[in-house]
Amino acid sequence: MAHQSSKLLAKRAANYLAAKSSRDQQRLLGRQEVARKIRKAKIPLRANPWEKWERALLGKMPDPVLARKLGRSNSAVWAERKALKIAAFQTVRLWRPEEDALLGEFPDLEVARRLGRTVVAVMAHRLSKGIPAKRAEGFWTRERVALLGQMTDREAARRLGTSVGYAARQRRKRGIAIVPECPVWTRQELALLGKLPDSEVSRRTGRLKKTVQIKRKALGIPNSAGVIRYWTKAEDRLLGTAADAVIARQLKRTKMSVLLRRRRLRIRGNNPKHRRWTQQEDDLLGRFSDEQVARQLKRSLPSVKHRRMRLQITDANYLASLWTKENDALLGTMHDAELAKHLGRSKKAVAWRRNRKGIPVFRLLHHQWTTEDVVGVRP
Repeated sequence: MAHQSSKLLAKRAANYLAAKSSRDQQRLLGRQEVARKIRKAKIPLRANPWEKWERALLGKMPDPVLARKLGRSNSAVWAERKALKIAAFQTVRLWRPEEDALLGEFPDLEVARRLGRTVVAVMAHRLSKGIPAKRAEGFWTRERVALLGQMTDREAARRLGTSVGYAARQRRKRGIAIVPECPVWTRQELALLGKLPDSEVSRRTGRLKKTVQIKRKALGIPNSAGVIRYWTKAEDRLLGTAADAVIARQLKRTKMSVLLRRRRLRIRGNNPKHRRWTQQEDDLLGRFSDEQVARQLKRSLPSVKHRRMRLQITDANYLASLWTKENDALLGTMHDAELAKHLGRSKKAVAWRRNRKGIPVFRLLHHQWTTEDVVGVRP
């Protein structure tokens, strides 16, 4: 049987090839030969080999830029460059020997102008080489000398392209007063020390709080503003006679400080906008929802909730959410969605209550056809 089946398959294959053209036969047979050769080869052929002009561009620009121009991946460009031992493109401009030879021979400003670099870059490279600076004749003109007395030594050195020490020596040599890094304390600022807290003085003068503390201690000024201010009997008698904000402005205290002191002494507040609760308003709490009571009494919702919780009255929404025996009797008699709409609850709440009671889901029973029904059906 096996021999006959193999002959049958060979015959069908021959008939299939005979129905194809000679080109299709060569393509089908040649693909098998090529595949067999590729499987036997040790190194697969490259799908996109590198050209000479492509290799000539390696190292002339960054790998991502060259990859976009050649339509290759970044990893392919990097691998080919590494294989040919070509150094990567340098984005940082390195210093050449002929450029180093100019350092110290000309001023930093002249070297920066000739090389197209910044003065800071030239000065930093010269200092790293340990080369002394070259001062040009007539460097300190009137305009440059005027900068020494208008700004700090650090800022003047940055603008002139010199070191901070050299700018400071030239300033002292000419008898120019130093411009301090931190601004000098004025009489108005010194008058605030001790009269206001250090944090307030720091905010007004724009200085650090630590700087204010050091200056106050150096002048021997006590921190009288930071001492705790105790309440007097005269101040306590004012509590409750007016609004807390008015008392705070009168006593030069914060509103929170007045509020906490009044509550600690159990003094009722004197708020003209405050409206006391009546017995008729308290009777509405718990009978209706807090939102309905707030709209009816024209009070805020937090005020209604606070009053109800203070009187230990249960929320009407909670009482309405309780399941009654009548509600439980309806479980399983209709679909959960229909019952949820009827009771004003969610479908999940109805399903959870039904599962907890062990009531099966409602299923509509199919009508059983009888002989009378069949006889009554029209032909």
